[in-house]
Amino acid sequence: ALNTAVAFAQIADVQPRTVQPGVKSKHMVSGQNLGPSTEFVSTSPGVTLRLEVTSPEQAVLEVDVAPDASLGAFGILGTTASSMQDPFVFVCDDIPAILRSGANTTRESAQIIGNLTSIFGASRGAESDFYKVTVEAGKTLSFEVLTQSLLSNMDPVVRLYKPTGELLMHSDDDGASVEPRFQYRFETAGDYLVEVRDARY
Repeated sequence: ALNTAVAFAQIADVQPRTVQPGVKSKHMVSGQNLGPSTEFVSTSPGVTLRLEVTSPEQAVLEVDVAPDASLGAFGILGTTASSMQDPFVFVCDDIPAILRSGANTTRESAQIIGNLTSIFGASRGAESDFYKVTVEAGKTLSFEVLTQSLLSNMDPVVRLYKPTGELLMHSDDDGASVEPRFQYRFETAGDYLVEVRDARY
């Protein structure tokens, strides 16, 4: 007897998932049996897409965002010859985005960031992420963590520490959702630490 099997294409992930208005960016697509039938469709009218499949396991998605595109979350749906998958949630933000280093799980290894930064990353359970930000005296910074709008189950907590290591601010949610948002005016210049972790652990 002759046994045959059809190898269905599957899109596993797209990284990173942040874009900026008026900017064309490239994003890595991973999966199995990717090919000519693999396509992506955006739910935002201000976003155009172009896909280049480099191997059965990898592709490059070029995302071109119009200068007047709406800020916030939108979906990019992956389709194959056999199915349409759940959307990958992207965020359009006018703040430049960077990737979490992945090695910033202690205060000593905190990732250095600027005063105007958006960070893309994923929760690692009980592990915290630490970030170091240098602030001038009299400066006010805003902090927020997006999870619900990205269809994430994470319940984020943000802690702000003085240069001496003492806890300065704790934010669990904004009263309307599990997403913490707050502003803080720094009276003293210095290097401050920001801790982000999942409250479920």
